[in-house]
Amino acid sequence: MRKAVVVVVLVLVGVGALVAVVLRHGSRQQQRGSASVEAGLAASKPGASQKEPTGTVHNAQARPIEPKKSDAALVAQMSAYEKQFPPDLSGTIRSIVGLGSKRSYGARAEAVQKLGTNLSSNDIQGLYVFLKSLKEEQGTKLDLLEIESVRNDVLDLLMRQTELPADLAKLMVGVFRDTKQNEVWRDYCVQHFGAFSRRKWTSLGAAESDQDWHAMTNALWSAAGETKTQMAGTALISMKMLSDPEYPMLDRAMVENLILQLAIDEQCGEPARVTALRLCGELGKKEALPSARVAAQTGEGFHIRLAATATIGDLGDKTDVELLETIVASSDKQLKPCSESALKRLKARLAVKP
Repeated sequence: MRKAVVVVVLVLVGVGALVAVVLRHGSRQQQRGSASVEAGLAASKPGASQKEPTGTVHNAQARPIEPKKSDAALVAQMSAYEKQFPPDLSGTIRSIVGLGSKRSYGARAEAVQKLGTNLSSNDIQGLYVFLKSLKEEQGTKLDLLEIESVRNDVLDLLMRQTELPADLAKLMVGVFRDTKQNEVWRDYCVQHFGAFSRRKWTSLGAAESDQDWHAMTNALWSAAGETKTQMAGTALISMKMLSDPEYPMLDRAMVENLILQLAIDEQCGEPARVTALRLCGELGKKEALPSARVAAQTGEGFHIRLAATATIGDLGDKTDVELLETIVASSDKQLKPCSESALKRLKARLAVKP
């Protein structure tokens, strides 16, 4: 049976920018540990493929140990859970939401892949019940990360529908606002805010007359305030997407200032600060350089040192060559690929300057 595994890696955001993302490893991925980090760093070389980020990093944590429930308790929970759904759900939807005869992670994940892009309103409402319910209400034996993996796949599916389902914005904002929901699932919903907005509203004028737009942007700013977790970093990525000059839905100066403030804030949680530092590198925010120089040498977390080193490669000047050479020559083997790449990028930039 396929298992959902969360592993921290680093991926590209623009030229050489690295942010942490959650990768769900099923049949499509295999866990690589620290080798994945080095592979991501190698990809930061000039000319590497550049993609819009689809996610962010969560702290690597052990799976939560959940108390076992008796079969009778699970049956009772399942009965109450099933009563929340509309009647006449298709068999595939029943399988996805955990009401089918096969309730393993693999069976449910595979069922999502069978669905098309023109779901009936009844099936969509059934998926909404699943997305909004707490794991504790579902009477399932799946672990938390498996449930969130299936739900993320369902949300991706809803985003691919020929017509965006009604009330999808309300659902995602509602999940984020519901602090009883697992942090990972709340974060997954925030990840989709940017892409959803770009598809839903073609201009700021069209968005400003829609209450869903205001609810979603307010939620983004709230998410950016959750700086002790990755939530803030996730929000920054969506906000950057929505303040892009080609799609100016949010005030660019305000968004860039927020990114800078989190990048230089030593009290900001490591996952969010890693994202902010790398976005500063992509945006050319040289104001982050002094903090990046300090963090590269004395940062408490490995990922902070990694992100700070890469950011120096993006933004540094000739005075940073010696610093990067020192880091390259250090005994930190995990940091060496990133520092070598950063030094190479810095020297290349200095070479083309008049």
